[in-house]
Amino acid sequence: MSVFRDVCTVLGWTALAVGLMATRSLPAPAAPPSSPVPVAPIALRRLPPADEQTDPSPSDIPVVPRPQPSPPVPWNEPTPLPSPPTRSPASTPAPSEPFAWGVSCQGQEIYGQVDFLHLHRSAGSGSVPLLADAGTGDVLLAGSTLDFGFQPAMRANVGLRPNDLIALELGYLGFFPGEASAVRSATNFPGATMSLPGPLGASSAVFAAPDQVTSQYSTSLHSGEINWVCGCGEELGYGLPTDYAAGYSPTFHWFTGLRYLAIDERLSLTGERAGPGGTALANYQIHARNDLYGAQAGASLRGARGRWSGEVGGRAGLYANQASQAQSASDLGGAVLRAPVSASDSGAAFVGELEFTIARQIHAHWFLRCGYQLLWVQGIALAPSQLDYSLNSDAGAWLTRNDGLFLHGWRVGVESRW
Repeated sequence: MSVFRDVCTVLGWTALAVGLMATRSLPAPAAPPSSPVPVAPIALRRLPPADEQTDPSPSDIPVVPRPQPSPPVPWNEPTPLPSPPTRSPASTPAPSEPFAWGVSCQGQEIYGQVDFLHLHRSAGSGSVPLLADAGTGDVLLAGSTLDFGFQPAMRANVGLRPNDLIALELGYLGFFPGEASAVRSATNFPGATMSLPGPLGASSAVFAAPDQVTSQYSTSLHSGEINWVCGCGEELGYGLPTDYAAGYSPTFHWFTGLRYLAIDERLSLTGERAGPGGTALANYQIHARNDLYGAQAGASLRGARGRWSGEVGGRAGLYANQASQAQSASDLGGAVLRAPVSASDSGAAFVGELEFTIARQIHAHWFLRCGYQLLWVQGIALAPSQLDYSLNSDAGAWLTRNDGLFLHGWRVGVESRW
């Protein structure tokens, strides 16, 4: 307490000293003027006596007009303020990301897909003999022996979606010439007489007992289509929400369209036989072609969770197949074993597909895709089925078109949506 009292005392004396110093520093008041300032005299008006005052006449009193009330102001409804402009959800950027991971499906959209496929082609006509034992008739080489393995292919789609419910889509599928070959030598079959089956082989100077036979088989497929797509769900595309954390969003779409497929096949059997004059050659060639025109329908179910999405879909169609085949055979020294002959026919065919796809969104407009593809074609003419080993007058002048073709394999690609 004594310290507090001493501090207060010091502060009080300090304030008093500062006040005295401030008072001494003020300027001295100005001296009064030496001579007085003249003042103008005030004239006073003298009123007349009370008995001499008279009342003013009414005419001498000024008439002041009475103010009129102002007319009422009409009531007007207040003008409403303009509403602030609104922004659609599609144009509002996602606040938590530099760009929206999902693809908005409001308004027009253009999309495209490119997949590279690795497809395996089944023989399709495995029971057809290519080489046999001339003595016993046992099959030494059949169509099932020819292994195509996995061959490259490509699929591309581009579509225009004018609104959220429909789209127009163009597609292409190409299975590039897949080749299968086999070589059989007489030393591979000790005790057997390797020959081309039937009378055709027996009548040939080379195919009757060749030292070696090489078979080469190739297939190519090209397809073009146009589809009208309809859909429902979160969006017509992959179903990816604008906010990638929004969870699962399924989408179902179906389509109908027109499609064209061209299937081209070539088979060649070449026999070699050593002789005094060198190696003699004989050749049997077949070329088969199928042109399919028809309509198809399909559907697909897609769903997304986060940046991952999956799709399972399929399509099927009935087609008119315009099939044709041409063949010829030559023998030792270029001798004609069978003159060029051809045949054609038309009938119904079926095409079905299944697709399984997983996609990962890597950008606002780009996706990485991978999946598995299956394609089945029935009612076509394959080259091995056109082999005719007879020597009849109409040999090779007919067509078999009840074969099937099966392709399956992996695929990987990219997709873009704008």
